[in-house]
Amino acid sequence: MRKLVKLMTITTLAATTALQVTACKDDSQFESFMNDVSSSANNNTAFFGFLGTADDEIASALQASLDLFNQPQPDGKSQWQNWVDEHEKMLANEKLNLNNIYLRYYQGPYHQDKPSDPIDSFWNDKNISWQKNIFNWVYNRTTNNDQYKIPKGVPGVTEINPKKDGSDNDMFTKLPIVFIVSKGKLITAGENWLPATSSVTEQFDAIAQFVLDNLLLVN
Repeated sequence: MRKLVKLMTITTLAATTALQVTACKDDSQFESFMNDVSSSANNNTAFFGFLGTADDEIASALQASLDLFNQPQPDGKSQWQNWVDEHEKMLANEKLNLNNIYLRYYQGPYHQDKPSDPIDSFWNDKNISWQKNIFNWVYNRTTNNDQYKIPKGVPGVTEINPKKDGSDNDMFTKLPIVFIVSKGKLITAGENWLPATSSVTEQFDAIAQFVLDNLLLVN
């Protein structure tokens, strides 16, 4: 009887521990992402965003560029906001009717001991679930979505081409995954962004062209 009680206690503890591990998975960035999606729907706005990890050089370079483009300048507005203001008439087009376009990113942290395969490590990170949830939200909307368009405007950027992971789930094979969401709907998404060695000017011009060709000039 004592052995049975002891076995039941061990089993209960193991189950409780497993539940705690599952419950502790960080999904905060997916919540932030969904808040951005909801905000774009509620406020008639759009955003260029990307999913990545700071362990990946291309994603890290893109994050640094977005941080710079969002910084306020002497006039109180960011470089990106000034660009958006210059295209106000396009945003106000009756078919588009957007109030603003933002820059967003959802980035995994940098690790001092950089993994040999940052992309695989990011996907299989057992401490988080948001990377898979954001990817699934984006990739699942590249089909059966009359708003979705094949990405264009930036040479080399192509549609997402996933592979199967060990559990037969679609997973990204390249980072960052770039995308545009407008009024809560996915407009386009792709991979093969600019090299990490690209200049800040090249990054800005690429983002601007991506937004122009996939959002502003198609309505």
